[in-house]
Amino acid sequence: MKSILIFPFLILSTATLIAQKKPIEKMVDFSDTVKIISNLSSPVKFLSKTEYEAYLNAEPMGLTALAEMNNYPSPSKVLSLQSQLKITPAQKSKLNFVQEALDFKAKEMGRFIIQNEKKLYDLFLSGKIDDGSLIYYTNQYGLYQGELRNAHLQAHLKTRRILTPDQIKKIGKLRHITQKP
Repeated sequence: MKSILIFPFLILSTATLIAQKKPIEKMVDFSDTVKIISNLSSPVKFLSKTEYEAYLNAEPMGLTALAEMNNYPSPSKVLSLQSQLKITPAQKSKLNFVQEALDFKAKEMGRFIIQNEKKLYDLFLSGKIDDGSLIYYTNQYGLYQGELRNAHLQAHLKTRRILTPDQIKKIGKLRHITQKP
């Protein structure tokens, strides 16, 4: 029964290729993928320039949305709203420390992710990739991504602990005001 269904599909596919005067080899054409990869303008061929710069600059890249949605703000967000939130000098000092620690850890993990991806790319490019290397580097990628997300979420958690309940309520209100169309 399966061969009855597959055979007409193969005939139609072949007829379509012949009608388009395209060789059968074009069915698996990676040239579009290569063009996309070549145009990303990043030192790492398969990362976009935006992704590459986000890893280097400790940007959250959507890793913290769940914290933000639940009134666990980032230290940078609180510092940018310090006058509206009436942040004390002691709170500001603590928030700056949390932000600096986040920047350090996130940039470190970003560099590790980029190095890991370059190595994996080089292994595929050179044809030296094997099962063990693939397992190792993909697991490393997962570890680094987890550490990166943890660094960002830890900063949100620490930031909330620095704030008073009234400041947390106020930042929630400010967030809702800025999200209205």
